[in-house]
Amino acid sequence: MLSNAFLEHQPVMEPLILEPIVTPKSTGPWSQTPSPTKVRKKLKSMSGIILRQQKTIGKQEQEIRVLKKRLDSPFMKQAEKIQESAQQIDNFGALFLCNLIMSFGKSWFKWSEPIIRKCIIWHAKSPRAYRYARTMLRLPCYSTLKNYLGPTDFTTGVTSSILQRLHEEVSKLSRIERHCSLIFDEMSVKPMLVYARGAGRLIGYANAGGAKNRNYLADRLLCFILKGLNTNYRIPIVYYHTRQINGEELAKLILSTLKVAEDNGFLVTRVVCDNSKVNTRALTEICNGNLTHQIEHPCDPTRPLFLSFDYCHIIKCLRNILMDEEGRKLKNLGNIMTGKFVRLLYESERADTTKQARLLSRKVVNPNNFEKMNVRRALIYFSKEVAAAIDTQRQTGNDEFRNSSFTTEYMGICRKWFEVRFLHSISTVDFYSFIFSGPRCL
Repeated sequence: MLSNAFLEHQPVMEPLILEPIVTPKSTGPWSQTPSPTKVRKKLKSMSGIILRQQKTIGKQEQEIRVLKKRLDSPFMKQAEKIQESAQQIDNFGALFLCNLIMSFGKSWFKWSEPIIRKCIIWHAKSPRAYRYARTMLRLPCYSTLKNYLGPTDFTTGVTSSILQRLHEEVSKLSRIERHCSLIFDEMSVKPMLVYARGAGRLIGYANAGGAKNRNYLADRLLCFILKGLNTNYRIPIVYYHTRQINGEELAKLILSTLKVAEDNGFLVTRVVCDNSKVNTRALTEICNGNLTHQIEHPCDPTRPLFLSFDYCHIIKCLRNILMDEEGRKLKNLGNIMTGKFVRLLYESERADTTKQARLLSRKVVNPNNFEKMNVRRALIYFSKEVAAAIDTQRQTGNDEFRNSSFTTEYMGICRKWFEVRFLHSISTVDFYSFIFSGPRCL
């Protein structure tokens, strides 16, 4: 046995503590070795993604090439020019094209203000033409034009809006530009009553003349317009619904309208109308029973007032009388002047390629009631070309034109009379440009 002393000198052993061994966890998809099946699936899915991305890149590259071609096309270059021109103030055509392009394929579009203004004028000149144009072009509808104009009470006579416009117009004119003509004319309307919801009343009764207080339906629309002599402007000043108006009543309306124009700064130098029976009586009433071309101005005794019949209307009346072969006959020293020679000239040259009177057509020789209103066709009827062609047929021995000399002489007198009355004509060149371009009324 070991002694106690030996045991005391031996080191004391600490007890052994066993701790568990902790292995660090690995992260990521490859922390464990995947199986071959999972690897094949992963490769297949990644290949599909790559293929789809390549197809998308190919489509986008193709779209880029198409867009580059479009940008380089003449249409896009012209569209850019139109867009740049539309930003200018006076270029209405470019602005109109831009609005058409922008509104294409849209159910609703906000039109530019200049476009709406022009469309309002277009619709006012010819509603039927505007409706027909809307079948081919994208244009503002009637409700858009009506909303832009605002409500109206359909009041006839001198209204506050008319006075406001007269004041604004006269402020832009110099004194010489304020000289103008007062033109009045009437047109037939269908007698009918219309309920104006905005005004809350019936419209259609005569409100001027003797039928004013008899509740008669109006069959005429009488309108007064100011037309500049030195400057080309036309300003409607007043209109009335009338029925069977006489000369005395019309004379009162002329003088009252004349006073309104003079009070607002315009200088009315001339009163113009056609030579109908009622208008002639009205001018005779203004002249105190003796019709003359010049009287003392009712609003300013220091100035004269000229009275004139519309020469465009007179030339049409002369044409109608000459064209009436079965009714009224014009005679000079027993020789009949008739329009049958113009008709025979048209019939003889209708099938020819080369014509002596190239502007002669059916609408000139045999017009209907609506075509008779055209002044240009009446001037073609009395033109030098037509008269010279008739003289040529007579001089070459054509028996149908044997007695045409008095007719061509009468046609020349009517043509020269119109040239003298034609205020826009300074030379014969201006007169014939008037024939080719169309009439500019008074």
